[in-house]
Amino acid sequence: MALDQTSYDELPYTCNAMPYAQPDRLATVATLIGMTPPPVQSCRVLELACCDGSNIIATAHNLPEAECWGVDFSAQHIANGRKLIKTLGLITVLINLLLSITT
Repeated sequence: MALDQTSYDELPYTCNAMPYAQPDRLATVATLIGMTPPPVQSCRVLELACCDGSNIIATAHNLPEAECWGVDFSAQHIANGRKLIKTLGLITVLINLLLSITT
């Protein structure tokens, strides 16, 4: 099913870092419930609907050995996020435009 790309750029939505979704917090919660999470410093993160990447950019900045990927349907948000990634000189974070989904 192809999505109307324009609709995601016409309806702005907020982009924020989410402290409750950062790998260190998730690892702590996992440990508390009896799981053994992988090392946080070298974690791999995939964020769906990443907006401009604010959340995974914060992760990549705080955890330089982590690999961070994000996808979003908004070309405008992805372009803004890529500019920020370049400005910060981050090399372990990648955000891409998701053009369509199939069902």
